Amino acid sequence: MARGDHLYVDRMGGIYSHHGIDCGDGTVIHYWPDNAPFGSSIQRTTLGEFAEGGSIRVRDYAVCDPPETVVRRAVRSLGARGFDPLSRNCEHFAVWCKTGRVESSQIRSVESYLRGWPAGALMTLLLSPVVVPAVVFTVFVGNVFGGQAGGTRDGRRQ
Repeated sequence: MARGDHLYVDRMGGIYSHHGIDCGDGTVIHYWPDNAPFGSSIQRTTLGEFAEGGSIRVRDYAVCDPPETVVRRAVRSLGARGFDPLSRNCEHFAVWCKTGRVESSQIRSVESYLRGWPAGALMTLLLSPVVVPAVVFTVFVGNVFGGQAGGTRDGRRQ
C-alpha cells in the first residue's frame, strides 16, 4: 500500500466492500459514521479503523491521477456529508479521488442484476428491511393524520 492508493475491504462476508484513499501515513480518508443519527461524513481514520478486522486490498488502475492529486482531492473533501448508497457512496468517492470520475462498480453490478431480473427487483424492494417498515410507518401516519383532516367515509373531503 502506498500514498494515494484506492483501498478497499470486504464487509459482511463479501456482500459489499468499503473503499477509501491511503494517505501514506497509516491513515485512510473515507466515509465514516459521525455523530448525526444514521449519518456519515468523509473522515480520516487509522488503517485499523478502516479495516475493522478485514483484509485491506488495493484497487489497481490502468490509468489514474498522480498520488498527490488523489490525496489532495481526498483531503479537500474532509467533513463532506451527503452519503447516498446509490449515487454518493464510499466507492464513488475513492474512484473520484483516483480518476476524477464518479462511478461505482458495485452499483453498476446491482443495476445490471436488477435490469436482468425485474421480478428480483420487485422482490428486493418488497422484502427490504428498510422499505417495508417505511411503508408501514407512512400508511400509519397517513391514517392518523388523514382521520384528523376531516375526510368522509367515501374518502372525499367535506
